[in-house]
Amino acid sequence: MKGRLESLWRLPGPSRFVETIARDLGDGASVVLRFGPNLPAALDDHMEQHCRRRGYRWTTAAASGGIRPLSLIRTAAGLDSSAAGPASWRRLVLHESLQHRVFWIDGLTPADWPRWRRFLLSYAHARRNAVTDAGGPPIFVAPLCGPGFQDDDLADPMLSYREFRDAVDRDDLLMLALQNPNASGRNRAIRSLFANTVAQLAQWDLVLARRLLDGGPDAAFEPRPILEDYARERGWTDNTPEAWVEGTLDGPRDRPIIHSALLLVQGREAELNRRLWAAQAAVLMPLLEERRAELVHRHRHRFRLPFETEIGVFEKPEDLEIGLLVHYFSIHKAEGRGLTAKARKLRNFRNKLAHLEPLSPREATHPILLNPIA
Repeated sequence: MKGRLESLWRLPGPSRFVETIARDLGDGASVVLRFGPNLPAALDDHMEQHCRRRGYRWTTAAASGGIRPLSLIRTAAGLDSSAAGPASWRRLVLHESLQHRVFWIDGLTPADWPRWRRFLLSYAHARRNAVTDAGGPPIFVAPLCGPGFQDDDLADPMLSYREFRDAVDRDDLLMLALQNPNASGRNRAIRSLFANTVAQLAQWDLVLARRLLDGGPDAAFEPRPILEDYARERGWTDNTPEAWVEGTLDGPRDRPIIHSALLLVQGREAELNRRLWAAQAAVLMPLLEERRAELVHRHRHRFRLPFETEIGVFEKPEDLEIGLLVHYFSIHKAEGRGLTAKARKLRNFRNKLAHLEPLSPREATHPILLNPIA
């Protein structure tokens, strides 16, 4: 688990998210973190390590039982009770034992949030207006997960609001997949096809990406059983809302991306197939071009040029694309003995991908694509 954790927070998207929080903390601002249905695994552990390296003391305070924020902070820090009232905010800012301390407020619920929101705004105001020669007033990090929380920017220079939305993308998952043991040691094309398929299907969802990776290429190339299980575990149906807080979409607000498992239960097979096609085309189209060029190079001596066609005259074999190669060898059968079938197979692969049709797992890993052409 630890290795997985490290790989997660070393990915570009999650790493940028942590760096953004670190800059907020470095500026002395408290931070409200907004997540979808789940907190990313061990974010608090990672943030604690990050803060300790920068000289902050880390304290976890469990917001349970409806305890008031100031009372919880005093208890978590081991302080004596002090009088309530406006002066307590200033004491909180200036208290010597709280300097260079970061409080992670764990377990906040929608019922807790209005009280904590008022606390954080009041503290930010006091922090902004207090004059202190001390090292650094305490800072608060409040993670919020799931629906039911008031959604706003809190609008204070000493209080940041950060959403973990569009923080993980396909490029992150592609990097993760290429490092996976089930990808390493395989044929280069299979490795790329496997990694691209996982990234296209999971889009941003690290949990789904792990399942596809653990299942190996066969599971990724035939993903419907995993997607069905995923949707069933979460209770997703065709009536489940498409909402970031529900975990059913992510990505930029102006271009939201629907979860692949939700597409499946909604019956949107065409969109799901398009993701499979996109993964295959990104790998196989360049590979098809390599095989075409290889076919031309190895059998250059067989060509009799120029070659006249309805679309023009071709004087160089390099200019013949796959369809023209099939046409040429069908006319010059003696020169193309044994090659017409190879070229026709390449053309069929090309045509299927060009018409947005995902290949079957067997087709996508065909030897004519993965091995040099004899």
